[in-house]
Amino acid sequence: MDYSVLVIDDEVELADSTVEYFNMFDVPSLAVYTAEEALAMFIL
Repeated sequence: MDYSVLVIDDEVELADSTVEYFNMFDVPSLAVYTAEEALAMFIL
């Protein structure tokens, strides 16, 4: 099963370290730091 992760958190260091952790296990992941950035990921 394939997974990808979108980390949404206003704590930049926490979001970035979480993405780094997932990437260590070859799980594609991306961090955004605001709700607006997160919503923009889903708007076509």
